Amino acid sequence: ARIYVLGWSFLNGIGQFNEAEPLLIKAHELSPRKQSIAMELAGNYLNTGNNEEAVALTKETYETTPDYWQYKLAYATTLLIVGRESESKAVFADNPEAFNSPQIAKAYFLRKEYEKAMTVYEAVVKADPTDIESIYQLAQSQFKSGRTSKAVATLSALADKYPEYKTQIESVIKEMQK
Repeated sequence: ARIYVLGWSFLNGIGQFNEAEPLLIKAHELSPRKQSIAMELAGNYLNTGNNEEAVALTKETYETTPDYWQYKLAYATTLLIVGRESESKAVFADNPEAFNSPQIAKAYFLRKEYEKAMTVYEAVVKADPTDIESIYQLAQSQFKSGRTSKAVATLSALADKYPEYKTQIESVIKEMQK
């Protein structure tokens, strides 16, 4: 299976998702219990528009290893990406706060639901105020939802807290203000 994964990785890396898919399918057939291959295949399915296959595969992977939180999150994220928000939230019915993750926020962002992405990123940043990437994504969500001044304030606070990124952040702020 390894050689097929290697071929897939190359083609996937250059954006040839349709050409890469058969290689990953073959790798999954050769190693059906290898969860990492199943998750990569589910991601490839999303990239090629095979949404139901992606949902089925992430669900199967989660159900075979329900104690592995990352697979639970992957299943919920996949449901959200394909527009099945209520089912996605139901995955975390036992712990709704766990729904507030960078992956869920990114899924909302990809769906152009910037208000929802912003709300989730706010919760993520509140839980971990040192998560630079989530703070940056919060600012992007604020900007995309029409809150430019709030995005600038978020980024300015980030620059103050992490002066080593000040030049890069100031460049982003200038772009936002255009």
